[in-house]
Amino acid sequence: MGRLVERLTDFGRRAEDGLAVASLLAMGVLPVLEIVLRTVFRTGLPGTTGYVMNLTLWVGFVGAMIAAREGRHLQLSTQGLGLPLAWRARLAVAVSLIKVAVGAGLTWASLDFVLSDMASSERIGGWLPVWLMEAVLPVSFAVITLRFILEVGGWAARAIAALGLALAALGLLAAPYAADLVWPLIAVLIVAALLQAPIFVALGGITLLLFFAAEVPVAAVPVASYRIVTSPLIPTIPLFTLAGYLLAAGGAQARLVRLFRALFGWLPGGQVVVATLLCAFFTTF
Repeated sequence: MGRLVERLTDFGRRAEDGLAVASLLAMGVLPVLEIVLRTVFRTGLPGTTGYVMNLTLWVGFVGAMIAAREGRHLQLSTQGLGLPLAWRARLAVAVSLIKVAVGAGLTWASLDFVLSDMASSERIGGWLPVWLMEAVLPVSFAVITLRFILEVGGWAARAIAALGLALAALGLLAAPYAADLVWPLIAVLIVAALLQAPIFVALGGITLLLFFAAEVPVAAVPVASYRIVTSPLIPTIPLFTLAGYLLAAGGAQARLVRLFRALFGWLPGGQVVVATLLCAFFTTF
């Protein structure tokens, strides 16, 4: 049984890593393929922009799952407010409960968003339903929530953290009292962030609370996230990151320094010229 669990875990890790790499690779290949087809065959690739923008969503949220797996979500560097280690261990379980509750709320909101879009006839490239690309939202939040439960040591602690699922469900029943509870719960989320809960938990939880108190459907949260992430300018961020990684892995920066130093380093103020040209070339690349 232990080997089976280990194999399934390893398969899941490889699948996540492969999906992230494939999504990022497709983001880079599709525009190039579009240029080649348009130049050589005068055809092009319909829906390339839509594919790339939605692949940005996949890169971001598959990356979020991997960050949860590796414990790399952004946190405030408060060092547990200087509390003793024994207190930190106890409070970590309570913080995990809050993380699970927020994760469950974001999962539910994302699922509501995707289900509402399933009736839409909108297609990417004329064939791919948009809701299929949006489905990464509830899946990623569900996986992150599960990992919030599993990362707590011991079955008793995990059981306490899992109570966050029930806490999220009870939140739906507390709708009549939402206006009275919103500020105390926001204070709880701020304290959780100070105790090194991921920043997205605090921001996402506060957003859910404010929308809920204002009687706005919580699906508006993932809707806003989807629109922001799939805006035309956002794909440049992972593509710039990929380009920087390739340049660094290939040692291009060292060769460029040697090239410009040989060409302009001998001039008066040559170091300034070299630095300026390096920045200009790296920005272009």
